[in-house]
Amino acid sequence: MVERDIYIKVIEGSEGYEPIKAEHIRDDIFRVLDENNSYDEIYNPWEFKPGDEVYCREKNLSGIGGKNMRCLVAFKKYEGKI
Repeated sequence: MVERDIYIKVIEGSEGYEPIKAEHIRDDIFRVLDENNSYDEIYNPWEFKPGDEVYCREKNLSGIGGKNMRCLVAFKKYEGKI
């Protein structure tokens, strides 16, 4: 299993992206992991939940000090069979 950090949009609260560990399935498809049990559906919900398979693509995100970072961002849930 190859793990990689991906970024998932936080849909309430802090409004931004959260770096999350994900398992690379194939091509641009990843499975969202929650190794640190940091997912909180009430106070810090993500656009995608642990266990979801998602499509990811590279995107520039604003980082510390306003610097752009090239990140792998989840943008759509994968509905097919793995």
